[in-house]
Amino acid sequence: MTSKISKNTHKLKLANINVENIVFIGLCILLFYPPFFRGLYFEKELLPTHIFSFTLALIWLISKFKDKEYDLVKTPIDIAAIGVVFMYFISIFYGVNTRLAIGEFLKYANYFLIFLLVRDLMYTEKRQKWLLNVLVISGVIVAIIGIGSAIGTWNYNGAYVGNRISSTLQYPNALASYLGALFIVTIGLITIQQKRLYKAVYGIFSNILLFAFILTYSRGMWLILPFILLLFIITIPNKRKLETLIYIFANIAVSIPLAFVFSQKIEEKSYILWIIFISSLLLMGILTYLISLIDYKLREVSVKKLIIALGIVIVIFSSAVIYIINTTTSLTLANNTTQNTWTSIARKVEEVQPNTEYELLIKYKGVNKNDKPFAGRVRVYSINTEGKLEKLEFLNISDYTKEEASMQFTTLENTEGVKIIFENYYAGTSITFYEVKVVDSKTKEIIKNIKLKYKYIPESIVSRLESISLKESSAQGRIVFYKDAFKIIKDYFIFGTGGGGWVTLYQKYQSYMYWTTQAHNYFLQMWIEIGLIGLLIFISFLCFITYYIYKKFKSEDTDNKKILIASLYVSILSIFVHAFMDFDLSLSALTFVLWALIGMLVNGIKVDKVFDVKNKNEILKIVYVVGLIFLILSSSSLYMGHVYAQKALTANKDKNIDAAIKYFEKASTFDSFKPEYKSDLATFYKVKYKITKDKNYITKAEMQIERVLQLAKYSSRFKAIGASFYMGIGQIEKGLDLIDESVKLQPMRTENYLQKCDAYLTVFYYYANQKKDLDKAKVIIERAYKVKEQINEINKRALKPLHYNEDLLYKIGVIQFNYENLNNREYKIDRNYTLDFAYYFDLDIDNNGNIDKLSTWNSKEGNIKYEVKNEGQFIRITNNGESYGIIYPYGLKLEPNTKYKIYFKARGTVRENTFRFYVIDYKAKKKNQGSLTNIKLTKDWQIYSLEIKTDSDIKPGTQYLRFQHNGNDEGYIDLEEVVLFRKIK
Repeated sequence: MTSKISKNTHKLKLANINVENIVFIGLCILLFYPPFFRGLYFEKELLPTHIFSFTLALIWLISKFKDKEYDLVKTPIDIAAIGVVFMYFISIFYGVNTRLAIGEFLKYANYFLIFLLVRDLMYTEKRQKWLLNVLVISGVIVAIIGIGSAIGTWNYNGAYVGNRISSTLQYPNALASYLGALFIVTIGLITIQQKRLYKAVYGIFSNILLFAFILTYSRGMWLILPFILLLFIITIPNKRKLETLIYIFANIAVSIPLAFVFSQKIEEKSYILWIIFISSLLLMGILTYLISLIDYKLREVSVKKLIIALGIVIVIFSSAVIYIINTTTSLTLANNTTQNTWTSIARKVEEVQPNTEYELLIKYKGVNKNDKPFAGRVRVYSINTEGKLEKLEFLNISDYTKEEASMQFTTLENTEGVKIIFENYYAGTSITFYEVKVVDSKTKEIIKNIKLKYKYIPESIVSRLESISLKESSAQGRIVFYKDAFKIIKDYFIFGTGGGGWVTLYQKYQSYMYWTTQAHNYFLQMWIEIGLIGLLIFISFLCFITYYIYKKFKSEDTDNKKILIASLYVSILSIFVHAFMDFDLSLSALTFVLWALIGMLVNGIKVDKVFDVKNKNEILKIVYVVGLIFLILSSSSLYMGHVYAQKALTANKDKNIDAAIKYFEKASTFDSFKPEYKSDLATFYKVKYKITKDKNYITKAEMQIERVLQLAKYSSRFKAIGASFYMGIGQIEKGLDLIDESVKLQPMRTENYLQKCDAYLTVFYYYANQKKDLDKAKVIIERAYKVKEQINEINKRALKPLHYNEDLLYKIGVIQFNYENLNNREYKIDRNYTLDFAYYFDLDIDNNGNIDKLSTWNSKEGNIKYEVKNEGQFIRITNNGESYGIIYPYGLKLEPNTKYKIYFKARGTVRENTFRFYVIDYKAKKKNQGSLTNIKLTKDWQIYSLEIKTDSDIKPGTQYLRFQHNGNDEGYIDLEEVVLFRKIK
């Protein structure tokens, strides 16, 4: 009997070992492939990975179900991790976007299960090294794909964009964070590896990772990595510091120069680039092997000698950096092609003061073989506190005999620095700048000798380094994101918005119009999503890790174990530090690596049993197994929803409406919280109704739209879709209410106001033209007129104004005309004419201080000006010059061979023969399409009119209205409005 039990126990153990090996292999696969699928940023790739991951975890937990010694929750770290997942789970029930909250919960459930699997399975050094090798090799392949894409050997979509390597992650900053963390892990592996050949292989790997890291041009990680590496050196045991330091500096000494050479020759796209890259990794492999020959001697170096050696290395490295930075040469910009094309470089000067006059002294040599207008150009721009540029001065270099030039420029009141741009354009020309100085015009003091070209640093890297500043636009953008994030946090302080809260709400709170699905700060985004409670739980998770890892580090008895712990902890820290300023961790592939490293780090931590009460562990296992089955089914359901949605789109391309409806119905069933599927289904129901006239389809469509509006109650886009639907089926009031809500949810988007104007005008004309209900028409146009008020209110509080939109200006003019004319009946509209254009000299949509679509022009001695009067009710035109000037609304769209009636309201005090009006087409054979001369103004408002018929050769969009003040007159002209009516053909 005992023998039978013993045999059964032995079989069970063997079975568990086999299951364990299967799960371990599955885990290695799970952590290897995600970076190659766009970093698992999109659900198309992420959902199948969820299913795979949850299935692995289920197999593992079932295998451990009868193991009474196995604890699911082993430390407070586990409890805190579960707490974070739980907060994402409960946010599904109160979150602002149920579907996105489900998605985020699934992500965090997956992260935790990866953490759990790694924690449980990595109990041997062999397995730890296996898994770390899997992560490193995956990163090496990702780096090589990026390098090859930069060279042009293969074309991997999104891997090389804007001279920056993004590789398979398709975002260079996330790639830099990923490669930086793996570089630290690889350095740790080099240091603890005993076999020299393996050390050399790791040396090659570390070089590939660092080489690609440099070419991401991620300024944030460029700044972070040196401090992280310093921390790494500090944390490892003293007698292993020197060898680790030498491995790091050997990598830097090899990678940086060759990466710079690679960057300089990147435009060549030739095999030479592969030679440079391969030379770098082979050289590092050889150096690593050579260093390993003496690493045991390096461990014998005393702390005192170590400090001296470290000092020498720092001095040598600093001297090399100083030499490289200060070794400059002349700058040559040449166009040796047959096509005119711009080549330019820019340099920033921050030593200038506001409201100060400076002089730029230039020494150059130009070549102009084909007698082009200039060989080179220099432009100077002011940079303000927000990083915006404003042109100050420019100089075309066309005199090649002097070889010296100067240009004066005066900084503005808000100038924080200037940007000087050196350019070449024309074919067959070149310009060499030998010396450029910024000099104070009054004192003649040299403010700055501009470094034109760095001899050893590629221009692409110089430009990235020069833009590391809080005044740089991306840094400014992040600061605005953070300010807007705190606005959301204020309203959802304790429990948060639920997963996906930022992308759902940010446009309601944004300070100006920008598009971003992420808050660019992992911790702020977490605060937004799961509130202060969730954030504190996550911070406690990090604190527990640090506390227990410190205890584990102190208790370890070998240097290699301490080095591995240090490399894992510091690599994790580097990811979190960069995530503080970017959205790397929204790419699940990187977050998988992060939680796997955490799982490996906490493996083996021993504390008193967290659950030491009988049956509690078994109950917890049951809950986990049931939960995992639910997660697998949920992920599968969502994935099936995606599959059927794709089938529906394919059916639509094939013009098979019935199949499209069938597939979208299934997609909506499998993924019932995704509003996009229900919105598309409603559209197809509506199409089917138009074909069959079966009202059941409209009923079905309305049910889907209602559900869409429930699911997407904070979506401006879906409010607009709902508005269009309800107006289309005659529920006008409901449609208009939804349009209003759409604007409130996204107030910084100009197109929303245009949408609102279109909707209200459509309804207005429906009531007014059909004479169905003039009272309703009046109410509608009064509501529409409030758009102007909304725009002005938004511009008062916005950091940046709304974008200018010409169509919106047209529509607002039409609304204002109908609003005012319904009240005062100033214009009697001929039935044969329709309103074509109404302009009121009062709107500044983009808030730039100038009336939209209105410009001024002066003759040589003219001095025409205008100012807005009476809070925008009219403009006052003056001209105290000796000659004429004009004010002109531009961009009219007059049709050829068409009759127009033009009215404008004016008053003034100018003498006779001072005020004239013209309709001009600047591209027509006859520019003047009609005019009023010698307009006699009085101090009272009067309406003046002109009838014209346009010529046959005009094209819409090239006309403007010319209001001319002839000057030599102290009087003024007031303009309130101009209205055009077009004869209906």
